[in-house]
Amino acid sequence: MTNESGGEPSDFSRIDRLCDRFEGALQAGEWPDVQEYLAEVPESTRASLLFELVHLQCSYAPGNTSAILDQCFARFPQYASALESLDGAPERQAGSEKVSCGVSLGDSEHQLLMARAAALAKTWPLSELPREAVWALAEAMEEETYEAGEILVRQGEPSAHLLVLLEGDTEVRVLDREDTRTSFPAQAPCILGEMGVLSGEACTATIVAQTTVRALTLPADDLRRLAARHPVLMPAIGRLMADRLGQHEFDALAGKTLGKYRVEHGVGRGGMATVYLATEISSGRQVALKMMSHRFVGDSHALSRFEREFDICRGLSHPHIAGVFEHFTAFGTHFIVMEFCPGETLHHWIKRCGPLPLDVVRKIAGQLAQALAYAHGLDVIHRDVKPSNIMIREDGLLKLMDFGLAKSKSNFNPDLTTHGQVLGTIRYMPPEQVQGETIDYRVDLFAFGCIVYEMITGKPFLQGESILDILSAHLQMALPPQASIRKGLDDELYRVLRETLTRSPSARILNLASIGDWAGKVDVEQLEAAADSREAPAGSGDPTVSQERTVEEPES
Repeated sequence: MTNESGGEPSDFSRIDRLCDRFEGALQAGEWPDVQEYLAEVPESTRASLLFELVHLQCSYAPGNTSAILDQCFARFPQYASALESLDGAPERQAGSEKVSCGVSLGDSEHQLLMARAAALAKTWPLSELPREAVWALAEAMEEETYEAGEILVRQGEPSAHLLVLLEGDTEVRVLDREDTRTSFPAQAPCILGEMGVLSGEACTATIVAQTTVRALTLPADDLRRLAARHPVLMPAIGRLMADRLGQHEFDALAGKTLGKYRVEHGVGRGGMATVYLATEISSGRQVALKMMSHRFVGDSHALSRFEREFDICRGLSHPHIAGVFEHFTAFGTHFIVMEFCPGETLHHWIKRCGPLPLDVVRKIAGQLAQALAYAHGLDVIHRDVKPSNIMIREDGLLKLMDFGLAKSKSNFNPDLTTHGQVLGTIRYMPPEQVQGETIDYRVDLFAFGCIVYEMITGKPFLQGESILDILSAHLQMALPPQASIRKGLDDELYRVLRETLTRSPSARILNLASIGDWAGKVDVEQLEAAADSREAPAGSGDPTVSQERTVEEPES
């Protein structure tokens, strides 16, 4: 591969090293002389280096962008065309033609390549790639123009190209299995066609130009060959695909058949996976498909965790643990087929109700205690017990879900857990887990106590809106007196808190089996009534109960 000036790849490395040094000086509060850096490279690469250095200057002094660019245009007129694609650069005239993004018909091939690279560098997630990968894409892609009404991609056909939309508007049209059309706009700058290219499946939508469209295109086979030299490319496209899948407004998988299952719609998204409701075609049984996020395509570490979750969960059979059935690959990623649990998470109910009725707290605590006691009896530690991983089904049964971070002696892989590594959701972690120390089942006891406290009070035990806030709460952690937690709190529930919410693991002595005796089906209608009462306006129009804003759960 040659660079934008016809030089060898070593030119890229030299530019990268100089840019790193230049940025280091900016970070130190210095304002280095661009000319000194240009003197260190051959004339053939100075335009490229100048573009990068000025871009860095503008990013570190965004309020002075115009002044920086004006000075550079005056000081380096011979490289003016290299600077014109920077944000804030003035337009110029090339003969009688207006220049857009620093390119006109009279520009050299070198400047055309620079403009392509600049356009790609402004398009997420390509904007996060190293310079070499962006330049490689710029060299490999071809520019195409589509008139209004022309089809760029057709649903159901093999995915032939990745497209980067530079100018113009398109409409994305999707026909579902009932031939109902869903459509939404896609405007420049954006990437299109990534799902078919990454998954190898047929295109999931038809994309039609609404105006004259200018786009860069790259055949799928060429992208795969390019990705072999620049491995960062496929994960970047995976991040885009993960961001687009699982959306409520439209989902490319809705209505598709994956193996034995027909996907209905998305029901939840997390950092590692997206969950879909699906129907087993042969039996009509509804299941949940947990799809590993495409952002982890090619990440062997993430895949090992995903597969370990399946291995652990298929060995668990308990009425309060969501079951798993099988594991398969499709659509360029991996799926776990799980028991579908219609209902709402405990996080949902606490958010709506605030403090739950104490009889409901005892029933939920009992069901959860049974699930954890069973898992611990099989040497399985969940490590991420929290309200959003607890489903309250419509029939009042609790289901503990998401064993993605679970640890089992029989499935332990030291390569997946190293000393000092922090896994889980920090709001529900005990100190030893936060500090990356060796842990055992007592981390789940601490999380259990956090959940009981949150059901009792309607607020997290460890409060704060950021990880730093919650870490500070860890340092000041102390269980309040029984009377100050909630009026009418009984001794048994307070004992649960006292025997779980301790800094020292050895002081967490709660017997989960004894708490399991409290288990009972939750009256969901009772929760609905409590939520409605809390949300109903009083005569003055004010809420009858003050609405505490629920803080999301920062994950480490």
